Amino acid sequence: MNQIKILEWKGMYPVKKILLVMLWLVGCFLSVAGSIVSISNKDVKSLLVGILFGIGVVVFFSRVKKYAFTVYHCVPCLNFKLQKEELEKLLEGEVFEKISKKDGNITNCDIKLSEHWICARGKLIAKNLLIIGYPRVTSSLIGRATTPMKFIYMTGDIINVDLKTDLSVDKISLLRKYFWNHLGIVSAVVLGKAEEEVIDLFKKQYQILKEEMELDDHELLIEMIKEPEKFKKMYMEILPYHIKKMV
Repeated sequence: MNQIKILEWKGMYPVKKILLVMLWLVGCFLSVAGSIVSISNKDVKSLLVGILFGIGVVVFFSRVKKYAFTVYHCVPCLNFKLQKEELEKLLEGEVFEKISKKDGNITNCDIKLSEHWICARGKLIAKNLLIIGYPRVTSSLIGRATTPMKFIYMTGDIINVDLKTDLSVDKISLLRKYFWNHLGIVSAVVLGKAEEEVIDLFKKQYQILKEEMELDDHELLIEMIKEPEKFKKMYMEILPYHIKKMV
């Protein structure tokens, strides 16, 4: 079975889709049943129940439809821009290894690496589109183990993943260094307060590329994935001067 399908089932996304659709259908049934009972028995309470469920069914229809028809929830952002077959092909032959096998100092971290992908807590991030990626030092008010990670594509799209483990400051520092030294992924430490400015620059550059190359989202993404070095060099050039000096 393709890696992408394995990850999709590990995340229980097909099951979640079925359960969500079933809940929505139950809401439809209760809405219709409440209306019928109210008409038959002239019961105002049943009518109100029918109306409330009817409103809920209408309000949540677009969200349920979007979730149910989204392919491969384990590939955020790209699952809206690339076709199912293209995503499957991109994962063909990819072999994932835990980052701890590559750097023994980084442990208790649900991150796996393959030639072209990063798998963080079951979410797939394309290395060829990635410019910025880093874990954040944080703490949960309710004592829940958490280490949020942020990944930023050349498109300006942001992917947030919670590793659901409490990494120490030292481990987070090691992970950031590994990303930069081995994968060429810029950390927020380098960006500082200019992160939002940089994301905005990425979005504008992406739009400029679409117009200049006369390509749509789908076509440009394929080009970027095929020739990452060409585009990454271009994106690194548009970084603010104080950041370019550091990277």
